[in-house]
Amino acid sequence: MSQIEWESLSESEIKAEAEAILESSGQSKKIRAEINEDPSIIEWKENIRKMIEEIAATQDITKLNPDKIYDMIADQARQKIPQEIIEKVEQKILTFIEKGIEDRFN
Repeated sequence: MSQIEWESLSESEIKAEAEAILESSGQSKKIRAEINEDPSIIEWKENIRKMIEEIAATQDITKLNPDKIYDMIADQARQKIPQEIIEKVEQKILTFIEKGIEDRFN
């Protein structure tokens, strides 16, 4: 594996590198699977489904497409992600990164 020169990277590049590492290691898939089983995420997804149903019931369906629906609900859906889930994901990512650093230097 090549050496990453973190100091020369922008924040968005660092995020992209971290995401690539999580993805290539299979950790993203594992975290996603764990989170999707959480009752608060199940409830959050149900609320999003209800928002979409409400849009479909109140809008001219012939003028809707997935991109328009996404634009209508994305901000509200993001704001409603349970804070404990955000913290859980952040902790899992930090733990993965810390373990990787420990393994590399031990």
